[in-house]
Amino acid sequence: MKILTLVSGKGGVGRTTLTLNLAYAMAQRGFRVLAAEVDPAAGFRQALPAMKESNGVARWMTGTPLSQCYTETRIDTLKILEVGPIPLRDRGEFHEELASGSQVRRLAKEAGEEGFDLLMLDTPAGLAGATLGAIRGGEYVLVPVQAEPLAARALIPLLEGLAELRNEGATGVLTGFVVNMFQQRDPDSLSVVLDLWSSFPPLLVLESVIPRDPIFGRASTLGVPVALLRRQAPPMARVFEQLAEEVEYRLGLRPYPENEEDEDKPICLFS
Repeated sequence: MKILTLVSGKGGVGRTTLTLNLAYAMAQRGFRVLAAEVDPAAGFRQALPAMKESNGVARWMTGTPLSQCYTETRIDTLKILEVGPIPLRDRGEFHEELASGSQVRRLAKEAGEEGFDLLMLDTPAGLAGATLGAIRGGEYVLVPVQAEPLAARALIPLLEGLAELRNEGATGVLTGFVVNMFQQRDPDSLSVVLDLWSSFPPLLVLESVIPRDPIFGRASTLGVPVALLRRQAPPMARVFEQLAEEVEYRLGLRPYPENEEDEDKPICLFS
């Protein structure tokens, strides 16, 4: 089983929306996915208002079996593990308990025993508390980069923090950046993406780019993944399918082509 942690240096970059839509796309591709949040702000509850109340991570941490803590979805391969009920006075303790990474490793172990292929973790913005624990106890770190200058500037301290954690023995490693909320006709947005492409090795920047589009707002308002906005999935849902395909390779859920004959290349129209 693989663990993918979504981390950002600042809030408002679309991390929770990305987590849920990518989790749905991965589940549609046949992987058993447990999408979990370790953020007391309860973004899953806000993004999915129709979700039935569940025990969540909070009750799982006190000994409730994992199978009694997550929520079923309309597809068998996707379960949602919200953060659960955490009184404001207990949030500090929640962060402290998660910070070491041991709880994340325990969650991953139990999820694997239940047959999940992928544990996706939605974390609070910044490097503290539960986010530190998710990186220390996880495997792969995916960083959504909002295509606007302030979000890009937040990358430097985030990368410095990830490097420091790695030196301390954290198991989570940076698997790449995914550009989010891109506006092609906005010079500032375009500049951020061009800087990202020129400043980092190509393998660190995923090819999939998620645009800023009103359809995401409509899906959020209705509390559904973009692919479920209507009976016939909107074309924009294809963005997350492409992202899921990239993530499969990067997490080792599907092997890279072993030789040139297996590589993706043009197919002749004629036999």
